[in-house]
Amino acid sequence: MKAFKKVTMISIVAVILALTGCDNQDDSHVDFKQLPGHIGFKNERGEYIWANIGLTKAAGTNVIGKMDTDASISWHETGEKYIGYLKKTIDSGRQQEFVEVAPVDGKPVIYLSVINPTKDSNDKITGVAVNVVKITPDMLQKLNQTMHDLDN
Repeated sequence: MKAFKKVTMISIVAVILALTGCDNQDDSHVDFKQLPGHIGFKNERGEYIWANIGLTKAAGTNVIGKMDTDASISWHETGEKYIGYLKKTIDSGRQQEFVEVAPVDGKPVIYLSVINPTKDSNDKITGVAVNVVKITPDMLQKLNQTMHDLDN
């Protein structure tokens, strides 16, 4: 885990590229905004400085320069909770994970948010990288099976 202690934008993007099968130099044409899921970067004040298409679509607006409490963002009513996540991540200086249930089309959906501090070349925290993943019933079943297998 010590290898993951210092997380930068470059390392997060490299991990995402590896997970999506685009981890070699021949794939340098990859459009980062097209990466799956809800991925974004925020400055230390909580303003979005970058977002992929999935995050932008979920927000219902261009989030650049906005905070989660901005009235134009679809989840603005729970925005203070997300600002709290940002503060907890910055204060700890370590990756944080948050699981929550949110209604989508009237049905409860489980989301896993993984938030990592981003640092400049002087090791000063400059903001956070956010990756939000929808946990599907199939994923949950696989996780449960894996946990069961580990216990036996």
